[in-house]
Amino acid sequence: MAIREAYRKGGVAVIPAFAVGRTQLILNYLHSLQQKGKIPNIPIYVDSPMAIDVTNLYKTYGSYHRLKPLLEEEGCNPFTNKNLHYYQSQEASMSLNALRGDAIIISASGMATGGRVMHHLYNRLPNEQDSIIFVGYQAKGTRGRRLLNGEDHLRMYGLNIPVKASICYVEGLSAHADQEEFIDWAQGFVSKPKMTFLIHGEDEARKALSQKLNEELGWNSIIPEYLESFELFEGI
Repeated sequence: MAIREAYRKGGVAVIPAFAVGRTQLILNYLHSLQQKGKIPNIPIYVDSPMAIDVTNLYKTYGSYHRLKPLLEEEGCNPFTNKNLHYYQSQEASMSLNALRGDAIIISASGMATGGRVMHHLYNRLPNEQDSIIFVGYQAKGTRGRRLLNGEDHLRMYGLNIPVKASICYVEGLSAHADQEEFIDWAQGFVSKPKMTFLIHGEDEARKALSQKLNEELGWNSIIPEYLESFELFEGI
């Protein structure tokens, strides 16, 4: 496992994660793994003001999500883990640069396109003992995708930063349905929509999904071109 490998090398594991939903899911998994002894009991730092605010909502409104049983069970709350630290201020965030090992940092944004994770990458990518662990889909053109594609330098803050840290990807944590799941969902429609616009995702995947919707379900799906516009009328 990537976290154990970072610990073995005496490094820090940085996890770029989306602030809403993904960070809280990762905290739950890390808490469970530490409880079971599958990863070391090292400090976990959440360094994202938005993620901290959302986590507080998870704690306050535990009855509204699936983690409720854990929140009610003594010693099992993933958001009050004794190893967990919330770093809200900019000064606290910058202090994490001094860490030399045995720590996990969770920071946004999830695709490394901005946010506090940027300065963590700036400081960690040149270190062979550190690890960057991606836990979500990385879109084309993002720093996350370029790192996963094996680029040996990354342009940040006007500088070319060498990539010497280990770059890892954990599959199975995407919040999006795949093509098969989407088709299963679409088959449940009592009446098919008159028009369907596919505006999210990469071109190749959208084209494949559009073809399936049109040929297998008889939908009228459209992939709009850039700046293309449509007029919709009631009853059409």
